[in-house]
Amino acid sequence: MAGFIVVLERDRASRRFTRSELKRCALHLGPDNIQPNAPDAYEESGLVRVLVNPIAGVRVEPHGICLGRLFEEADWSTPGSPAPDGTYAIVRHDNQGVELLTDSFASRTIWYVHTDEEFIASTSQRALVALLGSFEPRPETVTWMLAAGNLGPEGAWDRRLQRVPSATRLSLDRDSWRLVSSRDELVYEPLSLPREQHLERLREAIFDACAHLETEGCPSALTLSGGCDSRSLLVGLANAGKPVRCVTWGLAASLADPLNDAAIARRLATRFGMEHEYLHLDPTSLPARDVLTRFLLAGEGRIEDFSGYTDGFAAWEHLCASGIATIIRGDCPGWGSPYHPIDENVARSINMHITLVSDYPESHLIHRLGLAPQREPRAFYRRENETLDQYRDRIYNDAELPTCMAAFNDVKCAYMEVVNPLFARGVVRVTTGLPDELRHCRVGFEEMAGALVPDIPFAENPADEQPEEYLGRRDMMDELAGELRSPAARHVLSAAALDLLVAGLHRPPSRAKSRLREGARAIVPRRLVRAIRPSPRPRLDARQLAFRAYIASRMATILREDARALRR
Repeated sequence: MAGFIVVLERDRASRRFTRSELKRCALHLGPDNIQPNAPDAYEESGLVRVLVNPIAGVRVEPHGICLGRLFEEADWSTPGSPAPDGTYAIVRHDNQGVELLTDSFASRTIWYVHTDEEFIASTSQRALVALLGSFEPRPETVTWMLAAGNLGPEGAWDRRLQRVPSATRLSLDRDSWRLVSSRDELVYEPLSLPREQHLERLREAIFDACAHLETEGCPSALTLSGGCDSRSLLVGLANAGKPVRCVTWGLAASLADPLNDAAIARRLATRFGMEHEYLHLDPTSLPARDVLTRFLLAGEGRIEDFSGYTDGFAAWEHLCASGIATIIRGDCPGWGSPYHPIDENVARSINMHITLVSDYPESHLIHRLGLAPQREPRAFYRRENETLDQYRDRIYNDAELPTCMAAFNDVKCAYMEVVNPLFARGVVRVTTGLPDELRHCRVGFEEMAGALVPDIPFAENPADEQPEEYLGRRDMMDELAGELRSPAARHVLSAAALDLLVAGLHRPPSRAKSRLREGARAIVPRRLVRAIRPSPRPRLDARQLAFRAYIASRMATILREDARALRR
């Protein structure tokens, strides 16, 4: 993975951590199925930093590291200079202190620990725990994982770790040893323009971001699906005269479905003369524990979605071996969820995956697990004069993207860099200026993207294996049950709670509901079903809940091992 670790000592003469130790820590983080590049270390008075797995495209200066990509030429490495346009995580420093910068949506997470004697920051939670030499669990994070399938908008596995918010400059002054944080919050101000002009501005902003994307000298691949996000990037890159390799992944059988992501992506790539490769994600023959451990080590257990990794990361190993250094993704900022937000709770829990235990019915198993209390951040409250669409998009930008999308990036960044042109400031300015009726259910974006290639429809079906499929396999259920019965799991949940989870694990999901959903999909397009009939409560079956508990238990063990790694 390309990442960084930086340690600043308050006592400039201190040498608690050396370059050698930070290099050892960096090597400890690498995946086991590729050979990472040797870490690049730098040291000056009271400061040590290391670049983890230096790869093409990462910017390194004597006083800074920039992971990701910029959409402009800017002075990014001088502390105090304006934050550049791009998708990145930046650390920069001078004799006066250290600055950490996140992009508009914190697409690459930076974690930090600030004590009376030292300041440690990294793109890896595991690195910080290793340097601290101990693991202090945060019980509320376990609650978030079980309720939402992620760490929550402010969570970390260790209670001492803090996360740099989106669009933030976090500065540490070496003399006063004080932290100062400033943040550029998005403002939603709909512009009074004709519908056609809004859509034209959106299209041109995306094309402009693609034109400024640096692809020369940095082998890149576009993750192409059958949806509207990556389609807009494909057309934008083609319009800018930037040929790019396209990759799609999923089950081998998915190619036979003409409305599947796999088949639609292939048609799109062919239309624009782009190289296209379909990577099979059929389940690997590796033991379930090995595959799941690789998933947890890569993403540090921040997200539950295992659908794209059922092949044991063979696809990512293949991309690395073929020389790809950067993945171009099309995760869009808040311009309307595909679901209809009937109220604040649905907008937050169903659309954003920022789910509270209280969102589940009282009869749900999750209420019987004795979980730690879950605090609802103040940002979750709807503001005065804020429309429901604006509330939904603000929560999406401020919570969903830094929490879930950044977690997806963590998994991928274990292998290569990630860049997202849809996060460019020009695109964001246009989307925050759209009226509610164009952001609502993504009406405007889908209309704009559909018009780019009107004769190729959007995909209706996913190409990869879905949770109800991989969690229902015997080897997976045996692995989950074995972990939840282990002594290690009792450090995370009570014995009574674990017994309930194991019992529920072997209870199959309701077939009647599954058949009903499949019948609806066969008649009505998926986007329309979601738009007109959202679920009033989040769905969470017993197997998915057990999988979330498995993640919490395994991560506690992994982090305890990390805490001992440097001592070994």
